[in-house]
Amino acid sequence: MGQGAEDDVSLIQAALAVPVRLDRREDRVALELHREVLRVMLTDLPGVCERALTNLDPMRASMRSSMAQGWMTEWEQLLTGPLEDLVKIMVDPSERGVDLRQVGPFLGVLSQQERLNAISRASRGHTSAA
Repeated sequence: MGQGAEDDVSLIQAALAVPVRLDRREDRVALELHREVLRVMLTDLPGVCERALTNLDPMRASMRSSMAQGWMTEWEQLLTGPLEDLVKIMVDPSERGVDLRQVGPFLGVLSQQERLNAISRASRGHTSAA
């Protein structure tokens, strides 16, 4: 593993270790799903980013509002920009982070079991760390 890959792993692990508290169940579900995507990124970062970029065009085509279109543009910038920015938004508790996670482009990255586990964690009212 090269130094860059080790740095990427450390960055993702650090983000996963930060506890995030959200009140609304739907926000916790989206957060847990994105945390699970981060776990997959630990072993297949290029594949996850490629899948997400491929998902953007069909998602854009289905979104009517200019706000939603803006979110797709932001995801594209995050996926093609510095990994640190992408990882931060995936666990960001701010309104912007919550909004972006509601339209995350990671369809097809998680297995059904990974999705169910994430939803179960969120439904219990807490988010996982690491």
